[in-house]
Amino acid sequence: PVILRREIYNIPAVIGAVNFVSIRRSGANYPVAAMADFALCLMVRGLALYYGWSLPPYKARPDRAAAGVAPEPSESGDGSEPTP
Repeated sequence: PVILRREIYNIPAVIGAVNFVSIRRSGANYPVAAMADFALCLMVRGLALYYGWSLPPYKARPDRAAAGVAPEPSESGDGSEPTP
């Protein structure tokens, strides 16, 4: 899946979310906090791309079957467990 690749894209979002909450709690209005966090997220993501920062890729454990991590959806498609 795309979400388990090496590129850093969720870390800037988490940093921005924490920063947004802290800026809002300090008394700043919403547009100021939103613009500051947009700039922060863009800067962190840009620096990660420029300097090649990355996270280690996901490696499945050999003793764990794929069905144990993410079971196949039921045939009914409603998300319920299949009956044996």
